[in-house]
Amino acid sequence: MKYFYLIILALFLGQNNFAQVMEVTHQSNGTEIRLPIESIDSVRVNINNQIFLKTVYQNNGNILGLAIQDIDSITYILPNVNLLSTVTTNQVSISSSIMVLSGGNISSDGGSSITQRGVCWNTAPSPTLANNFTIDGTGIGGFTSNVLPLNPATTYYLRAYATNQTGTAYGNEIIFTTPNPDQTLQLPSVITGDITYQDGLIALGGGTVSIPSGAVTSRGICWAIGTTPTINSSHSLDGQGQGQFNSSLNNLLPNTIYRVRAYATSDAGVAYGEEKLFRTNNYPSVFRIIPKFIYNTSVSLELAVLFDGNSNITQRGVCWSTQENPTILNSSSIIGSGEGYYYKILTGLTPNTTYYIRPFATNGIGTSYGETIIINTTDSYSNLDDLYAMLYKTGIRHYDLGQKGVDIWLDILSGDMALSANTYGWYQSTANLIATVDNTREENRIIRDYYFNIIHACNAIITPLTPFGGLPSDDERRWALGQALALRAHSYFYLIQCFQQEYNTSEIMFPLFNGAQSNNTPVQMGLIYNLITNDLQTSISLLSNFVRPSKTNIDKNVAKGILAYAYAFMNNYAQAKTLADEIIDSNEYPLTSTAELAFPGAGSGFNDLNTSSWMWGVDITAEMDIGIVNWWGQMDYYTYSYQWAGDRKTIDTNLLGLIPANDIRRTQFGTNGETIRMPINKFFHEGRTAGGQRIITTDYIFMRIDEFYLLSAEASTKMGSDAAAKARLKQLVTPRFTGGVADADAYVDPLSGNALRQAIYNQTKIEMWGEGKSYLAMKRNQATITRGSNHIFRSGESFLHNSDELTFNYSSNYVEYIPPALESLNCDSVIFNSNNNAIVLNENVTNFSFEIPYTTTNGGNLSFDARQYQSTGVSGLVASVEAGNFNPFQGNLMFNITGTPSSYGTANFNINIGGKNCTISIEVVALENCNSNTTLLAIDFDDFPEESYWRMYSVNDPSTPIFEGGLNGEYAGMETILIPFCLNNGDYVLSFFDTNNNGLTNGGNYRLYDLNGNTYACGSTFSNQDITMFSTGVDNNTTTVELSIRFDNYPEETAWKLYDSTNNLIDSGGFDASGNTITGYAVLGFADGSTFSVVKCLTPGTYRFVIYDLYGDGMSSSSTIQGFYNMINLSNGASLFNGGGNFGTFIEHEFVIE
Repeated sequence: MKYFYLIILALFLGQNNFAQVMEVTHQSNGTEIRLPIESIDSVRVNINNQIFLKTVYQNNGNILGLAIQDIDSITYILPNVNLLSTVTTNQVSISSSIMVLSGGNISSDGGSSITQRGVCWNTAPSPTLANNFTIDGTGIGGFTSNVLPLNPATTYYLRAYATNQTGTAYGNEIIFTTPNPDQTLQLPSVITGDITYQDGLIALGGGTVSIPSGAVTSRGICWAIGTTPTINSSHSLDGQGQGQFNSSLNNLLPNTIYRVRAYATSDAGVAYGEEKLFRTNNYPSVFRIIPKFIYNTSVSLELAVLFDGNSNITQRGVCWSTQENPTILNSSSIIGSGEGYYYKILTGLTPNTTYYIRPFATNGIGTSYGETIIINTTDSYSNLDDLYAMLYKTGIRHYDLGQKGVDIWLDILSGDMALSANTYGWYQSTANLIATVDNTREENRIIRDYYFNIIHACNAIITPLTPFGGLPSDDERRWALGQALALRAHSYFYLIQCFQQEYNTSEIMFPLFNGAQSNNTPVQMGLIYNLITNDLQTSISLLSNFVRPSKTNIDKNVAKGILAYAYAFMNNYAQAKTLADEIIDSNEYPLTSTAELAFPGAGSGFNDLNTSSWMWGVDITAEMDIGIVNWWGQMDYYTYSYQWAGDRKTIDTNLLGLIPANDIRRTQFGTNGETIRMPINKFFHEGRTAGGQRIITTDYIFMRIDEFYLLSAEASTKMGSDAAAKARLKQLVTPRFTGGVADADAYVDPLSGNALRQAIYNQTKIEMWGEGKSYLAMKRNQATITRGSNHIFRSGESFLHNSDELTFNYSSNYVEYIPPALESLNCDSVIFNSNNNAIVLNENVTNFSFEIPYTTTNGGNLSFDARQYQSTGVSGLVASVEAGNFNPFQGNLMFNITGTPSSYGTANFNINIGGKNCTISIEVVALENCNSNTTLLAIDFDDFPEESYWRMYSVNDPSTPIFEGGLNGEYAGMETILIPFCLNNGDYVLSFFDTNNNGLTNGGNYRLYDLNGNTYACGSTFSNQDITMFSTGVDNNTTTVELSIRFDNYPEETAWKLYDSTNNLIDSGGFDASGNTITGYAVLGFADGSTFSVVKCLTPGTYRFVIYDLYGDGMSSSSTIQGFYNMINLSNGASLFNGGGNFGTFIEHEFVIE
């Protein structure tokens, strides 16, 4: 954007009257800032805290800062002279040698409001706003201007001006000369009064003036942004004379820190009081808007305004239009006041139309807007596919699986499903009962958001179909409404099951979302229960003649089933039984057959929506392209799943023990090996290949007829009707027992009372295993569960049905916004306090600090904790700030640096405090005050650092080391060290030793280099000592190379030599002391297949490498371990040569170092 700005500005400067161009900055919150270009002295664009800032420096001293990210666009208004205002200049009245009075009169505004008026002056003719100017209000008519400060005995040119939307017009020019003052006159004494700011864009101030002798010719207050104010800044004129006066500051900008001083003038000049600061409030901000669901010509919206700008929000809402950037002048709705979340369902929109929608809020500063979303309406009432898709739509987390994901969580909490192996950990927190007691765990959030998203989507359907509380008359809309009501009730019912410990109508927990607009205030649960029952009763009526297109849609029997569960939880067992019996007696669904219950029976697998006993589910097809993130991906051993890969979900051993051998359902579970107790014969892909199904085509089950036989039996026994309960129970278990009626009679007939109730509960747990219904039964029956031995977490422990561990932990998803304490953290203006001391490698840092200027967001006085920041780039340093309070408006944060740098270069401190962050960089030098060659020895030790030591000599005195280190094992325990030297130009020798005579093995190495990039010496493995002669002060152009040899099965046979171009031996390995007999590497501790490496520094030239094999078969290509070797240039990674295999007794390689 800034490049566009600069190009356009240059164009205007070149082709138009500079004094007539208006810059208009359009901010993303809907506000505009208008500045005549002639009033702008300069503009800078810089970065602060990762935010690009446009800083405008005005001629009157004001500094205006705008975040580039808050600028929507910048336009420039080229004036039509016919639309400029008409202005005349008043004659000048000379008050003193430094001030005159003038002004002007605006007889016409040119067709647009006057936004700024005043006079401008200069010592040259034709003054403009590029020179000195006053700001004296807005609008047409006459005005008075206080022109100061002026220089005595000076001729000035003055014109009135007026700025409107088109540009700036100027009046006639007045010429005047200020008088020569009396040098004996005195300046006034000025005290700045308190600044009172409450809201809006006006503040109150004042001051007190006195003078020893002479007259006070004018007084007032002046204010500016980012600089000390003077009477060249914005100012007021509040009379003359001594004493106290009151004033006001007008036309302020929002969210701006103003500096204010009182002033007074006499013939001696201008005097000022002390400076005071205040900040104006801001527009409302931090908006959110989320379209929850779009249905036909309605849309459900979640909205929020989370920061009031420190000014109370008097109204908030949403506005919409078919044009971009809607405002409250378009269609809008007011939804309360204050910060927070709110909801709206827009209805009656035009079908097949694009709408632009955004939230708004109004406070004492004005109205601002949030992000605009774009939605497209449709013209169909019957297509509910998107709504039903929410039941099975998955998230990015591999247990965020819609309704079936909740089913797994509930089955684990019920204790009937055991997590018996935990390779990937998806259900670890649930099985360990951690997620349920910690409301910050995402399992709680996923469940909460899943059901509330469906509720909001349902409301987008319900609201437009029930205007003024009435019901639609045509079938299409009645059926759509009936399904939406049932799904809303289903979602609220499951929220209760997951988050409420037991039935309680007085508890306050969830918000009630049931209308066109609402907020997030929780209500008594009795209202939620009433909504559930009313929704479902209405749904049953609306769907009485609905013939659904598939079992994915809810019909009247499914709605009855949901209501039956709700009544049972509410202890209304009479209604629950009536509904369950009505579903059974409809004869639409037969019981699941014996064959369908378990493999290898026909129709088994619980994988087909067309199964006759299924009432409600989802037909999963290959076109949906569902992979591992789904219920089958967690539960089916015969799917590419976590069940197959190692997260085993099995039947609880206690529950399995309740299934007799003559029950077909016992065969649903594996009996041995890795699939023991897994439901491999209940839920499976028909291919039955372990890990086989990749694209899911097995269907989801939500409800089947069998559960209502059990619910009817449960309700009967709770009402004391054991006969009816036993009759229903026999109907269910007869086809499950191999002995049929006889076995069923033997099982059921002896039961009565509590034993019968327990048997029905047990049968529910067995029949509905893995279908998410056992948890509901646990709560209805107020059961205590005891985990079996196959739970890897908390096996053998018992839990009450209403314990915290068995109930998910509800918390609102409405997070309050807390504005950051700081508006800016200005690392670009950091102040270093070092007393001219450098930070030096390996030296402890003392007396080194830095200060970062900051600006607060709301007047400061917020506290911050003591913090420490570790350095990066160069480690070993810490920047610390002590706990304290931020100063009002602005101040400096002091950081002290301590520690010892481990290397040299740039140390970075990533500062994060008060909601802002930035990076401070400080250079660490290798040596302080080295005027010669700074040279460094870097050592990466092997496993035995105590064996390494070294000495450095001047060639002029080879007997006395000038530096040495590592003597007497002083490097013991170290991993690396960096040692700096200051060496004069000259010739030196570095000798590196190893007390074990094998150098630096296992990746260890050393390197001697200077800051100019010259490497003087390097090495790794060696015997006795490694000696290098080098010269400082000259470029040696050395290249570091690494030779690596991976031995075959016979490391004792390998040796090598390296020669330069004059056939001088540079280095060798694997020979005895004479250099002629191969001793190999086995004697040095290298095993078969191990790797030897050595680092060398080579000057430019041609080299010859020879590798030998004592046996004569090279790297032993016939062995089980193949050997090879290579040499690489460490500066660029390039291979200089490589080889291996059978090369006979030896092989040579010639290579060049450039």
